[in-house]
Amino acid sequence: MRYEFGADDSGRMKDVLVQHGVGTHAELLAMSAPVHLAYCLRHDFYFIQDYDRHCPERKFEWEKLEVLRLVMQRAEPGGLVVWLDSDTLIVGDEDFRAAIPEDADAAMTGTRACGLTPLSEPVLYWNAGVMVLRNNLAVKAWLAATRQSWHEGKEEGPPPHKDERALWKHRKMVRIAELAPKWNVWRNNAHVVRPEEAVVRAWHGEQTDSVLRRMAELRASRAVA
Repeated sequence: MRYEFGADDSGRMKDVLVQHGVGTHAELLAMSAPVHLAYCLRHDFYFIQDYDRHCPERKFEWEKLEVLRLVMQRAEPGGLVVWLDSDTLIVGDEDFRAAIPEDADAAMTGTRACGLTPLSEPVLYWNAGVMVLRNNLAVKAWLAATRQSWHEGKEEGPPPHKDERALWKHRKMVRIAELAPKWNVWRNNAHVVRPEEAVVRAWHGEQTDSVLRRMAELRASRAVA
């Protein structure tokens, strides 16, 4: 099942915001859907929430790569594809188009050592919970090489999730810019972002019940755009 809504009636998919979730993750999508749809209408993004399982033989984190492949096949070349994990909620109103530099193919926040690590410390790996991607040949090749790691068993590397390990392994195939922390505010970087500056709040790795409660609290307090 897939929920789609275009910003107009033309059916065009130039810039797309996409999410995916099954099981309890689908509950998170239902909670965030009204907020994210309103954002997409304001900023002229095509909105997709996908509820299907595409890679049942793989762990859940690999689903995003297949969903991104399918979306990029349909979307107009040269546009943006924004991926948000199901445990995220847009709370600000800045345009994702401003998040990625003109000379970058992809943008993600960097994950550093746990604790109050300053942003001057080196990036250990890219956090794939929020991804701003250009729909171009370089990004498609990068994602294809990452998917190939499924079959080769080459998933070594520092990140905790296999999809992030493979993305990190092939990172030199694309020009990656670091997203400012406000685009993916979670426990690893919340200490460097003032609450009023946050654009996307995230609860990576937390239990679904806890995330649902946090999302509901933010929506009830109108702490969303």
